[in-house]
Amino acid sequence: MLEPPTRSTVFEPPTRSTMPKPPTRSTLLDPNSFNNAQTSNPFNNAQTSNSFNNAQTSNSFNIAQTSNSFNNAQTSNFFQKCSNPKLLPEMLEPQTSS
Repeated sequence: MLEPPTRSTVFEPPTRSTMPKPPTRSTLLDPNSFNNAQTSNPFNNAQTSNSFNNAQTSNSFNIAQTSNSFNNAQTSNFFQKCSNPKLLPEMLEPQTSS
């Protein structure tokens, strides 16, 4: 024969201490709240992150790299002229015979 259910097996409604508390006015309007969207958004702002990824900033470095490549080409051309025996007399100063 089945036993009648005891008090421990019967469903008990949640008590006031176990129910979640509704947000209070102080937590909704607290500007220092860590979960406040207004507080966390400035760090994730597209305008802020775009300033670091600005094309103008990266282009200035690309321009310097381009000008360096021309300077390197000028230097390498100078050594090519020095190592070419056909061009050597043109680079030397004319010598006067005494």
